[in-house]
Amino acid sequence: MKSTTLRTLLLEALAVLAGILAAFGIDAAWQARSDLEREATYIAALQNEVSANQLIVSEGVNELDEEIPLIQGFYTSVVTSDGAVPPSQILTMVRYMGPRRLELEQVALTDLLNSGGLAYLDRPELRRAIARYERRLAQVTSSRESLRGFFEQELNPYYSAHASMPDMFNLIGNVLRGFEFPEGDFSIDTDAFVRNRTFANLLTNYLYYLELIRGSEVRLLESGDDLLALLAG
Repeated sequence: MKSTTLRTLLLEALAVLAGILAAFGIDAAWQARSDLEREATYIAALQNEVSANQLIVSEGVNELDEEIPLIQGFYTSVVTSDGAVPPSQILTMVRYMGPRRLELEQVALTDLLNSGGLAYLDRPELRRAIARYERRLAQVTSSRESLRGFFEQELNPYYSAHASMPDMFNLIGNVLRGFEFPEGDFSIDTDAFVRNRTFANLLTNYLYYLELIRGSEVRLLESGDDLLALLAG
C-alpha cells in the first residue's frame, strides 16, 4: 500500500514536471516565433526605406554630374573670360548656383535603432552594414548642410551686394505672380564676377562643396546596395 502511494506521488510529480517543461517549451516556441515576426517586420520596413532612398540619391548624383560641369563651364566662360560677358550670362550663372534639398527617409532606420530592434537581427554583418549606412546617411546630410551654410553666409550676401535681383526675378519669370521689374534701374556689377579674385574663390569653394556632396552620396549608394543585399539574404 505504501509502495503504491509513493508510486502515485512520483507519477503525479512527474506529470507536474512534464507540464511545467511543456509550458516552458510552448512559451519559448512562442517567443521564438514572435522574435522572427518582429525581425521580418523590421527588415521589410528597412528594405522599403533604403530602396526608396537609393532612387532619390541616385537622382541626386545624376543631377550633380550635370551641375558640376555646368558650373565649371561658368568658371571659364565668365570668371576667367578676357572678353565682354553679357549680364544675362552672369545672371544665368547666379541662378544655377544654390543649395539643393535631398529629402531622405529615416523613419524605419530610426525606429530600428531606438526601439532595440537590432537585438532581433542576429547576423553581425547585417548590424555592421546598418551602422555603416546610418553613418553615411549622416555624412550626406552634413555635406548638404555645409553647402547650405556656405551659400547663406558667403555666396548669397555676395549676390545681394553685386548682382541684380530684380533682373534675376525677371529672368526666372512667374515667381511674383507675373510681376516684372523695370529693366535697367539696378544693373549687375559685372566687375564683381569677371576677372574677380573674390568671386573666383567663392566659385571654387562652391565646386568643392559639390564634390563633397557627390562623394558622400556615392558612398551612401554603395552602403545601400550592400545593406539591401544582406537584408534580402
